[in-house]
Amino acid sequence: MNFKGIEQLIKEMADMASVADYISYDTGVPLFLTIIVQNDAETGISIQSFLALERVSACLGFYGTPFQMTHEAAAKDPQRIIAIRFRIRSRDVRVLEAKIQSGYQEQARR
Repeated sequence: MNFKGIEQLIKEMADMASVADYISYDTGVPLFLTIIVQNDAETGISIQSFLALERVSACLGFYGTPFQMTHEAAAKDPQRIIAIRFRIRSRDVRVLEAKIQSGYQEQARR
């Protein structure tokens, strides 16, 4: 599954807040792209994790991309959230990728 444009856009936005290291991607589940935001806080959510979460949400929301959001709890402490996952269907990834690439092409023409 091609998601280079998505990855580039999210990285650009995350770099503005110095939080790109908190974001990763997983294509291990067939027909889905999962964007993972790590949380390094012992309680609650760290400011860096929140900013990363905000950047991913903004990118997906700006383009009207449907997604499912879930969280992963720590094994030893189920109250502690260690990651937030955005799961996007492959057909929605293709639509989002096309919209992003179209935007980059439009910028290049200017």
